[in-house]
Formats: sequence, C-alpha cells, structure tokens
Amino acid sequence: MNQEEHVSTARELLRRADQEWHHGGNDMIAAELLWGAFTHCLITVALNEGLPHDSHGAFRRIAQRLDNVHGGNTWASSFGAAEQLHFHYYHGDLPPGELNSHRRQAEAGAMNLLQTL
Repeated sequence: MNQEEHVSTARELLRRADQEWHHGGNDMIAAELLWGAFTHCLITVALNEGLPHDSHGAFRRIAQRLDNVHGGNTWASSFGAAEQLHFHYYHGDLPPGELNSHRRQAEAGAMNLLQTL
C-alpha cells in the first residue's frame, strides 16, 4: 500500500468504528477498528519519513518521534489509548468509562494525524 491508500484505509476504519460505537455495534470490534485507523496513520508517517513500520514497537517509536519533533506527549499518549483499545479487542475487559476515554483520545489522535498528512 502507498501513503494515499493508508490514509484512505484509516478514514474508512474511523467511519466503521464510529458506526460500531454509535449504532449498537460491538465495542470490541469498534476498538480494533480504531486501533487499525490509528496505526494506518502512523504507517503513513513512517512511509513519508522512511521509518520502520513493521511492528507494534515501531508504531510506538513513530508516535514518540512525532512528540520529539512537535514537542509534548500528544502522539505517545494517543498511541497508548489506541493500544489499550487493541488490548480490549482481545480481552474485552476495559470498564465503560476507560473505554470511552481511550476511544475519544485515540479517535482525536487519528483525526489530528489525518489532518497533518
């Protein structure tokens, strides 16, 4: 996939996650869709900058690099929220308040990344 395809995939996954969250879908599936959207954004950043993007750890390093370049802890924090959603997909054990908090943070992070790409 090229950068444009990853951006398109991220947008589609965000749309599908939103449908799952707000139209009586499965919160575990919505969580994984949101994780996928966020990581497709990170892959686009990696492709644009020639960075490795072949593992969970690489995704974390890309988010940390974004924070180093732009200052703050925004991207690493959003990555952490998306990561918790990814874990929720496998374990289904996030309490509703945490699930909603992580959802909002990961969704905002993905949308912000899409605006910069």
